Amino acid sequence: MKKSVFVLLVVLTALPLFAQKQLTVDDVLSFTNYFTLDQENGISEEMSLFFKDEAQKNQYIGIAEVHQSQQLSYFTTAFLKLLKEEGYSNFALEIGAHSADIIERLSKEPIEASKNLKRYNVKYGKNSFPFIPFIFVDKKADALFIEEASRQGFNLWGIDREYEFSYVMHIDELFDRVKIKTPEIKKAYEKSRKTISKVAFKDKVSGDAKLCWLLNEPNTQHFFSLIDSDEELAIYITEIKNSWKIYCRFLNGKGGSNARAKYMRKKFDSLYGIVERKQQLPKVLVKLGGVHLTHGNSQYGRYDVGKHLHEKAKVNSTGFLSIRHVWRYKNGNDQIEKKGWKKTSFLMQMGKRDQWTLIDLRPLRKQLEAGEITVDEGTAWELKSYDLFLISPDDTKGKLNR
Repeated sequence: MKKSVFVLLVVLTALPLFAQKQLTVDDVLSFTNYFTLDQENGISEEMSLFFKDEAQKNQYIGIAEVHQSQQLSYFTTAFLKLLKEEGYSNFALEIGAHSADIIERLSKEPIEASKNLKRYNVKYGKNSFPFIPFIFVDKKADALFIEEASRQGFNLWGIDREYEFSYVMHIDELFDRVKIKTPEIKKAYEKSRKTISKVAFKDKVSGDAKLCWLLNEPNTQHFFSLIDSDEELAIYITEIKNSWKIYCRFLNGKGGSNARAKYMRKKFDSLYGIVERKQQLPKVLVKLGGVHLTHGNSQYGRYDVGKHLHEKAKVNSTGFLSIRHVWRYKNGNDQIEKKGWKKTSFLMQMGKRDQWTLIDLRPLRKQLEAGEITVDEGTAWELKSYDLFLISPDDTKGKLNR
């Protein structure tokens, strides 16, 4: 009798293991939709309704992007139109706050946005990536979503450090904002500009990382000291210096990535607080690299923007929807077996060359948490970290806007 009871207990204990099922392509297909964008960068009607429903339910939506995706710029253009109808009016980007202010000014007239951004790319950049002033807003296709953001009245939020190759632009911007341009200030500005222009596209100066070197560069520090009595300019200067410190820490292996994540969280909260004074629970679209927008800690173990939004949404009793973006085909070539994509390949195989692919990961996550399915380690990470999995049709990096 005791032996029979023992056998029965073993069988009952093992039942959940036998009930588990390896996730298949057919299983994923049940939660997959395909759609296209029309010539006006509009999302097909059925998927528009889906996205609108999600926008109503969530206060924050994150696009966890593959950087330099031309197709995603087209999607973002379409997505902004749709989100505006659902009460979204804030658009956070992976750029510095002052760069965002400049872009807003350059795109004040939507029809002039592309031309004005091109002018700045020519003035402050080179004819090759990444030597441009506005990172991730540098392509011709990117100008389309900036134009659309302006047309729809979105506030642009820059929540990152100021970009590595943008500082000649910022020195010019600081000088333009000086109210009384004395001869001494003008001379100091010219010296600082000349110094920064000489090293703008270098990695190192005098054996030191360029952005570490700039923290103590005398011509620039002197220019700063002449104008920092103006509170607005002092804030601008502080953010430039903070950006240099973050870069410097990263380049010297002293926790720069953690410092950057903390800076982005703090910057988001600062801009959110300004809008919150006028609008209860403001809705925000956040477009950052995929690593920054996971629901939990990032794959590097950092407390990044995504986890921050997840926790803010919990406090607000709202929601945070994280959309993981990838490309399967790039310039006609399948990326599944390419370095860096193998852990994502199971879900990527659902992608098509000529259509957008959207997989709802949430039902699969529930099945995984309930022990009903088994998946490989890479797929488990995607299910845990994101809500939707968006795959571009055949993609390319696109052309610089210059």
